Amino acid sequence: MYKFSQVYDLSRQLLAAKCFKKWSDHYQSKLEALFADGGPAEGQSEVLNELRDTLSRQPPSAIKLRNQPAPKPPTAEDLANLVIRYAKLSQEDPTKGFDDRAAFLKMLKHFYFVSRAGGQVVWVADSPSAYSKYTYDLFKGKTERSIADACKQNNEVFGESGRKLFSDALSLARKWSMDAYTKLSAPDELTKKVAKRWFLSENDSDLDLDHFCKTLMGQFKLISSACNDTRIIFADDPIERTNRKRDPYAATHYEGHEKMRVIYISKPYLELAKQNRDGSMPKLWHAAKTIIHELRVFKSEEELELMQTAADIAAEDKPVQALNKAVLGRIVEFVKDNELGAQGVDELQSILDFGDAMGIARRVKIDPSLARGLSYYTGAIMEINVKDLAGSLGGGGRYDNLVGMFLGQDIPACGFSLGLERILVVMNERSMFPPELGSSPADVMVAIWNKDSVAESIKLARELRAGGLSVDLYPEADKLGKQFKYAASIDVPFVAVIGEEEQAKGLVAIKDMRSGEQRTVERAKVAEVVKEGLRNVQ
Repeated sequence: MYKFSQVYDLSRQLLAAKCFKKWSDHYQSKLEALFADGGPAEGQSEVLNELRDTLSRQPPSAIKLRNQPAPKPPTAEDLANLVIRYAKLSQEDPTKGFDDRAAFLKMLKHFYFVSRAGGQVVWVADSPSAYSKYTYDLFKGKTERSIADACKQNNEVFGESGRKLFSDALSLARKWSMDAYTKLSAPDELTKKVAKRWFLSENDSDLDLDHFCKTLMGQFKLISSACNDTRIIFADDPIERTNRKRDPYAATHYEGHEKMRVIYISKPYLELAKQNRDGSMPKLWHAAKTIIHELRVFKSEEELELMQTAADIAAEDKPVQALNKAVLGRIVEFVKDNELGAQGVDELQSILDFGDAMGIARRVKIDPSLARGLSYYTGAIMEINVKDLAGSLGGGGRYDNLVGMFLGQDIPACGFSLGLERILVVMNERSMFPPELGSSPADVMVAIWNKDSVAESIKLARELRAGGLSVDLYPEADKLGKQFKYAASIDVPFVAVIGEEEQAKGLVAIKDMRSGEQRTVERAKVAEVVKEGLRNVQ
């Protein structure tokens, strides 16, 4: 999964299948009402607090003793076991769909109704910071032990203060956008001076300035409308957060990719200090500016959507080609007599013609809202998209001057980069991996006994790979218990250990992580024994 809407949709599907009915009719019906079509229902938000309370305390004992001491506060392990307990109570067969139900409960524990202002409701999906995927993907196919370990993680990305910041920033963004719309609807000299200074050149006429102010006014009207939408969801994106680490970012995927208004903002982005002449920008201001920037894409695509509908009606057999023709027509109207703009239109038309000649015209779509952040592009830019994927699988464009900078001569060039993580997500979502690959990242993990045996462990890993096995090598000398726990968490079925005694005798200890059985075999036969064990598992 790569967007929150997918998490929401799967949750609705599980509720439609009565995933919690056996455990609790109360929670089943309340959650069904909360997860309404199109977005969460504010009137049912209290069930989230009620459920968090249920998942935060041990169920009462059936036997009450006189003078019984007060129970100790539950540990993280106790709370994790509660999620497991209630997930297992949810169906006749506790093992069927157990991972999805546990993932659903864990997701609900970190989903918050934050505020209501007028007719608008703010929600926040606040993942545990230790998670690198959404809970459904993180728990999928995992053992009970692995899921319990994941459920122990409760340190959230934003926390209570961050969630409140989103609500306050949205109110401020609403005020700013309304103020900007009011000023631009009847711009005075100061407003015009600011607009020309930031967006136009000295050579632009007063007519150009008036036209720009009207265009900008329309954009702020749309942003203001988005700020007043009935519901907005702020969410952590665990995949992007993991891939980009401390890289600050904010994103939205509303245009055709996300049915709900979801804004993804990384914690480092909120912590980013912007310097101006008065010093650092307050975090609230920075968050409000981010919301305005991201909300601009929610409604600014409406015109393109209308054009898409018109194109579909005009040419049902070739909707993409008709849309491209309509978009290019509007771009021609926009650039008018601008020579550089006309050249850009010609280049886009050539790309469409070449695509038609190659028989891929239906896969090429002109998108005027596309933008890439690097300044070395000299012509058309592109992104590779997959239906229902938020974001792109790759991107690039034309950069004629880049190679020549290093060679001292003009070298025409066009290129792109690929997002490996996104490609893997799509392949996993669409079951494109061969089933024989399995879900484990390796057939066997080679443990490291101590610092002196690192080289020997590396040799053993090389031997096992040469024997046709997929091998993971633990990265450092550590306690064996910790190494075994790591292997279990990533579902590696076997662990090979070569200690001092085994090394001296030419032996290797092999532990079956599913049964817990451990035995010692000759080093030359390790690959054969592991393969036999894998066949028995299958």
